[in-house]
Amino acid sequence: EGEDYKDWYKTNRIEAEIELRFVKAQRLLRRSSQFKAFELMLTVAGSSIGIINNVSVGSGAASNVIAQIQNRFGTWGPVVAAASSSIASHIQAVKLDTNAAAQQETIHKLRMKLSENVGKSAAEWETFVLSCEDILYSHASAKSRRLNSNPDDD
Repeated sequence: EGEDYKDWYKTNRIEAEIELRFVKAQRLLRRSSQFKAFELMLTVAGSSIGIINNVSVGSGAASNVIAQIQNRFGTWGPVVAAASSSIASHIQAVKLDTNAAAQQETIHKLRMKLSENVGKSAAEWETFVLSCEDILYSHASAKSRRLNSNPDDD
């Protein structure tokens, strides 16, 4: 019966936690990539508007289009808005990357624990379980410290 519990713990607690964290890490990395793409798009758009707004208007069809853009968007408002959004996107992407790295570190530590040869004695099993739970608690504790900054990161 003791061996059944050990197998249950490894499968239903540790391996399930590894799978959950792997899925979370992948989701965080996808979201980070989306924010990075948005950041790049805003940076390019803001820079383009800034350049267009500082072009001298001559004559011809292209000049008329540039003049219309300059009149429509003003001089620097869109550039500032795009830069601000780009910075916010960058900050969010960094948070997501950091959290994904923490998830991956926890996964690595748990996998290392699972690869250990746990002895048959109750004391050795208790040490193994406490060590695994400590790994999980360490991540949960770090998560609770970050909750005030963005609860959706985990």
